[in-house]
Amino acid sequence: PARPTASPAARRAVGLAGILAALFFITVAAVVGFYAGIRYKSGDEALKTNVVVERPPAPAATPEGETFESRKTAVDRDPMRESMRLSDELTAQPDKANDPEFLYLYGRSLMRSDKPDLAAAQFTSAVKKIQERPTSDKMSLMIDSYTAAIAARVGSNELAEADRISQEFRQLVGGPTTQPTAAGATATPGVSPAPE
Repeated sequence: PARPTASPAARRAVGLAGILAALFFITVAAVVGFYAGIRYKSGDEALKTNVVVERPPAPAATPEGETFESRKTAVDRDPMRESMRLSDELTAQPDKANDPEFLYLYGRSLMRSDKPDLAAAQFTSAVKKIQERPTSDKMSLMIDSYTAAIAARVGSNELAEADRISQEFRQLVGGPTTQPTAAGATATPGVSPAPE
């Protein structure tokens, strides 16, 4: 018997969905690898060398003209100190909990200080604050926050929550979403398995 063949348009749609799914998973793998590398590279160096970490002085107001990138660089340079400084700043100024950039930076400092469970909450809050805006000029921050939240959930071994956030992110960017099948594997809607 002759095998039915899919139309060229259907094959292109399936091919495009596969490419999008592959790009998404490569991006997530790169982010997880990046954060895992940061985590294992920094380790507990302060504990290994018996260095006492002192709290920084009272938080100073962010100088005018300081950019998000320069603040991110400060977090990357000394994440432990910045996480303590940002914690103090949040305590002194509770309205900072509404600033997605602040929440992202705080989450990044916590993640780099080997506290993925606390970091995940900050990244998730940053995403929610960005989504509350009617139109957001912070799409790159939202994407960074989603991928960091996924990495933080994986780092704290919350795989079901990481998968939920991943599904939410795929819906946001219009990528294929996966659904559980009867056998426990995942299937992409609209894509049939290849005949055997």
